[in-house]
This record gives sequence, structure tokens and C-alpha cells, in this order.
Amino acid sequence: MSTYRTTFALLVVGLLAGGCGVSSHYRFAYPNMLRQGPYPRDLRFVTRDGYEYKLRAQGADSTSIQGAGGRRREPTADWVQFTGSVCVDSIVLAAEPSVGALRGALTLASFVAAAAATQGAFKGGEGTLTADFYHPTGGGGGSCPFVYSNDGRGWVFEAEPFAGAVFRGMQRTTVDRLDHSGLTKGIARLKITCELDETEHIEQLRFQVIDHAVGTIIIPAEDGRLCVLGAVESPIWAMDSDGLDAMDFITESDEQEWSASLAGRDPDQPDQVRAGLTIAFQRPPDATEAVLVLDLKNTPWATRMLREVLELNGRELESWYTTLNTSPLVRSAFLNALNREAMLQVAIREDDSWRPCGRVGAVGHGVNKLTAVVVDLAGSTGDTVTIRLDSGAGFWAIDRIGIGFFPTDPVAVTTLEPTMARDQDGHDLRDALRSVDGVYYEMPTTQDWAELEFTVPPAGISCQRSFVLETTGYYKMHIHPEGEPRQDLLARFMVEPGAFAAYSMERYREVVSAQAERGQP
Repeated sequence: MSTYRTTFALLVVGLLAGGCGVSSHYRFAYPNMLRQGPYPRDLRFVTRDGYEYKLRAQGADSTSIQGAGGRRREPTADWVQFTGSVCVDSIVLAAEPSVGALRGALTLASFVAAAAATQGAFKGGEGTLTADFYHPTGGGGGSCPFVYSNDGRGWVFEAEPFAGAVFRGMQRTTVDRLDHSGLTKGIARLKITCELDETEHIEQLRFQVIDHAVGTIIIPAEDGRLCVLGAVESPIWAMDSDGLDAMDFITESDEQEWSASLAGRDPDQPDQVRAGLTIAFQRPPDATEAVLVLDLKNTPWATRMLREVLELNGRELESWYTTLNTSPLVRSAFLNALNREAMLQVAIREDDSWRPCGRVGAVGHGVNKLTAVVVDLAGSTGDTVTIRLDSGAGFWAIDRIGIGFFPTDPVAVTTLEPTMARDQDGHDLRDALRSVDGVYYEMPTTQDWAELEFTVPPAGISCQRSFVLETTGYYKMHIHPEGEPRQDLLARFMVEPGAFAAYSMERYREVVSAQAERGQP
């Protein structure tokens, strides 16, 4: 069980300069989230320079926290007395001191697995080296805008729309569940923020009210369908591509995630550059269609590798963007390669072969997304349904997999435009967000944010109600690489299956090796 938790945790902890150890109660801490306050009295967090703090807060403003307590460099070191202030922008991880204590105060994302500081090794026995993979609070990383719902007590991080859409030609529409959206006098409130070093381009935003039968759940599918299910069944068995039992990782949404290790893999071996899961479910009689339900996210390493693909264009990056935006053929080739290498492919077992039946696009790495893939069962026989998921190794973290049968349609879907939408300077954004018309709400800095309100009609009788957000747009990372473009590598990625995943593994080795040379633990 520890293998996958350790691997994924080490990827996450790699964002810390110096590779300090972290324990299970820490979550990512983006500065704009922290500035919201109010703060709990007892705080525990890790800063960019690798120090861990535990403080009794004595005061705070939008830029710093004042308090007294202790700090230490290593997780096993003694605490050293500390009194003073800590800059909010320097905090990269923050702790959740007790269940619910931070709800509505510090709204944080993406659990760091418990094994990060204590488990013995990567799969493959290469030690507990961490890598400086990605830093979310500066340095150019990016993964789309963040959406928060107001649950009546505070803002809760809910979604990362159009993840992976890193230039205008990649613009996409995504549908995200809003599980924490509460109503105050019939009003639903959302906040959209730009918290990473990129420019967000939002063309349309629509709030959907879904009425469905009592006792059912609604899950947006990758093809845009809203699937209504009476139940989601767990697998009867699950095995990863290395032949190991994966049931403990994917039967519950408990933030104990399956993620394929990059350590110990040989990029020169084609059968090692991809990784995934095979899962079997009991099939009820007469079922002709199934809905595969996935609770998952991308890894920070996946975000880093997307950035590196852009940087390989060197000083010709802007020209490359222009080509992709204007040439459907070049854009199609790039997207096909990206989908093949990095997206999560879904296939169903039919007799002695696998039939592709869908894929999951990028979802971001800040918060899990619940999504579905609709699977036609017409070509499969027997009393089980066997599904295969695979992608380039190290790009996905999967928390739960389930399946539903006999999906129905919603009772009613009501699409709402915002009755109020204003940015941090008070500008009215409703016209910009109303339709897909080439007019965007742009967020070029990490100081940009917007609040929106939607007037929700009364619920019908004998119906259950859910909310989803439909968002259309793209984002552009703030990177300005110099040097000659690596057209040789880019061409390989486009035409050679497995080339990008192999390159990812090679880069992983280089990063870990460089960190070992720097003497990082």
C-alpha cells in the first residue's frame, strides 16, 4: 500500500525548495487562498525556504502573519523558538489542525499523502529523493483558473476549468460539479481567481441547476452528457500494470490515491513508459450501457511536463502558438499526440481484445474532479465488465473508480447566467461571460479575481437538486524561453507513440540525479 502513496507524495513534496519532510495534515497553500482569512489561532505551515512553523497567531493582514512559537528545518529536528512575522507569499503548504477548523478560513487543496516523510523508498528501491518538480506560487507554473463556491460559511475550492488548454486553439468547455455551493436567500455565489503565473481567458460561464430523482446522483461525462445514476458500484478486483493489487487505493474517495511510480522505470523499454489499471465490475443482467465514474486529478509532474513541451520551442514559442492557433492540421497533430501520450485512455475488454471507448482530458492537480465516461456494452459478453485505464506513467492520481448502470436523464436542467459578475475593481463582467463570441474576461495577474451571483429558482416537488458549472476558455503560461527550439524532440513527440512519456522518464531521472548531487535528502 505504501508504494503508490509514497511515490505520489514525493512528487507533491518536490515543490518545496530543499525537500523538507511533510506529514499528512498538510495541503497546498496558494497565497490568494491564505489572504482570505480569518486564521485559526493555532497555525502550522511550511515556507518556501523549507522551514516548518507552528505558531500561536497574534495578528495578521493581507501580506503577513504575526505570531510566536517555533520553527525547524528538518521534521526530526528540535523546535527553535520563533517570534515574528511570516510573509503569506512564502507559504507553500499549510496544515489542517482539526477536522473542520479551516473550513471557510484557509481553503486549501490537494492532500499531501501521509507517507511522504516516513515511508522508506520509491518503488524500485531508489531511495527517498525528492525532486524540485513544480512550484505553484511563482516561477511560471500553470493550471487554469480556480473556482470557489460559497457554502454559507466561506469559500471552498471546487474546480479548475479547462485544464491543459494552454493556447487559444486549445480552448475547451468543461463541466464541473459544485458540491459545496450553498444558497443564501436563493442566491448562489462563486469566486474565480488567478493564482498562478499565467493569464486566464474566460469566454463563457454558465451555472446549471440540475433537478433529478431523489436518491440519485449526477455526474458530468467527458462527452458533455449529464449522467443520472441510482448507485455507483465498486470493482470486484483491480490490478495495476505491474501486476499489483490496487483495490485499496480506488474503492473509496479517501485521498489515498493510486499513481504510477516513475522511479525504477526504463525509458528505453516500450512496455514501461505507460502505466495504468485494469478493473472488473459485476455486470447486471440486461445492461447495455455503463457509466464509468472516476475521482481523480493530474500530478504536479504532469503540469511540469506540459510546461517543458512549451519551453522546448525556445525563442520561437510565440511563433509556435501562432501556428497552432491558425493551422487546423498542425493543431490536430499536436492535440492527437498530447491525447495519446498524456490523457487517460479508457478501453473495454471484448473477447480477446480491447476496444477504445473514451478518454479523460486534463483536470488539473489542485483539486480532485469527479467525471464519467459512458461505455457501450453491446460488444461485451458475460457477467463482468472489464475496463483498462492507461496513460504515460506518472501523469495521473486516481482516488476512486466505480461504475453505474441504467443511467437516466435529468428531470430538468436550468441554465443560468450571472445576475452579478464583478472583478476586483468593480467592473461588470456579465457581457464578457455571456456567450462564446470572441470576447473574454482576462485575468493577467495573481491579483485578479471576480465574484459572481446566480439567482436560483425554487426547487420542484419530489426532486433532488445539484449544481454544475460550465466554463469555456483557455490560459497562457507566463514563460519566455530563450535559445534554439528543439524541433527534433517536438517532431518525435508528434509522430512516435511513447516518445513523450519516455522523455518524461528521462527528465525525471535527470531531476532526481541533480538533486542528489546538491545533497538534498
